[in-house]
Amino acid sequence: MYLLGKCYEQGKGVKQDYAKARSLYEKAAQRIKPPLLGEVARKGRRG
Repeated sequence: MYLLGKCYEQGKGVKQDYAKARSLYEKAAQRIKPPLLGEVARKGRRG
């Protein structure tokens, strides 16, 4: 959802629509679980 939101924000492949981008960003944020964020951060530090 996040990447689709970026497409709408930047108008890449779709008509630019900031409201749609924000909606998609919010949906993406709701799907993220705190334990998953910790795992992503740990893997990012390891390289």
